[in-house]
Amino acid sequence: MLTKRLEYIDFIKGFGIFLVVLGHATLPRSPYIYSFHVPLFFFISGHFFKDKPVLENLKSKLRRIYLPFVIFNVLTWLFFLIVGLLKGVPAGKQSYIDIFRTIAGIDSSVPQNGPLWFLLCLFSLSVMFMLINLIKSEYLRMIIVLALSVSGYFLSRTVTDMPFKIETAMVMALFFYAGNVFGRYGFCEKFNKLSAVAVFNISVLLSYLNYVVNRFNLKLSGIERVSVLENSYGNVFLFYLSAFCAIIFITVISIKIVRIGAVNYLGKNSLIILCIHYPILQYIERIHPAFLGSSIYFDIISSLITVMLCVPAIYLASKFKT
Repeated sequence: MLTKRLEYIDFIKGFGIFLVVLGHATLPRSPYIYSFHVPLFFFISGHFFKDKPVLENLKSKLRRIYLPFVIFNVLTWLFFLIVGLLKGVPAGKQSYIDIFRTIAGIDSSVPQNGPLWFLLCLFSLSVMFMLINLIKSEYLRMIIVLALSVSGYFLSRTVTDMPFKIETAMVMALFFYAGNVFGRYGFCEKFNKLSAVAVFNISVLLSYLNYVVNRFNLKLSGIERVSVLENSYGNVFLFYLSAFCAIIFITVISIKIVRIGAVNYLGKNSLIILCIHYPILQYIERIHPAFLGSSIYFDIISSLITVMLCVPAIYLASKFKT
C-alpha cells in the first residue's frame, strides 16, 4: 500500500506540474487552472511534512527547499547575464543587488524565472508548521491554522511581497494543513475503497462545483483570475471552496488511476520542471507567433515541447545525485 500511495502522489504531482507549465503557456491565463494548481502543490507538500525535531526539520527544509531556490535563481541569473554580455549588454549594478536580495529572501525570484517564488513561500510555510507542530492538541492546531490563514488573507490585502512571501504562506497554510491531515489519518485508504461509480460521481460533482464556484468568485470580485503569487483571491471563502473541490476531485481520481508512466515520471521530477520550465517556455514561445496566441492547441504543444526539453536536465540531476 505504501508503494501505491507514493505512486498516486507522483501521479498528482505529474498532472499538477503539467498544469503549471500549461498555465504559464496560456494567454490570457486560464482562470480554471489558476483556481487550484498552486493550492494543489501546497496540499501535496503538507502530505509529506514530517513531525521531526525542529532543528532536524529545519536542516532538511534548508537543503531540500531553500537550497534549490538559491541554486536555480543564481543559475537563471547567470544564464541571462551571459546572454546579455554576448549581446553587448552588460549587467548594471542593480542586477547584482537584485540577485542578492533574492538569495536573502527579500525578493521572491529573479524576473526571468518567476515560478521559483513557490519554493521560497513553501520554505516559510514549512518553518511555520515546525512551530505549529510543537502543539500536541489537534484541535488547537486546527484553530491556529484557521486563524493564520484568515490573518494572512487580510494582511495580503494591505501588504504584498513580504520577505519570504510570508503573507502568502499564511493564506496557503490551510491547504498545507489539510494535506498533512489527509496523510496522517489515512484518507488514501478510505478513498481507495470507493467503487468506480462512486469515484465517477464524486469527480463529476466536485469538478462542476470547482468551475461554478470559481466562476462566481471571479464575477463577484471583478477579477480576471485567481493569482496566489499576486495575493489576488477574490472572495476568500469562495476561493478556498473552489480550490478544495478541485484538489479532492484530482486526489480521488489519482488514487484510482495510480499510475500512467509519463505522468508519474513528471511527478517524480516535478521540482526540476518547476525550476527550469519558465525560461525554456519563454524561448519556445518565440519560435512562432502562434505560440503567443490564444489557441489552447498551440499552448498544449508549447507545454509538451517545454516539458520534453526539461528531460536532459532531469537526467543530469539524477546523475549528480548518484
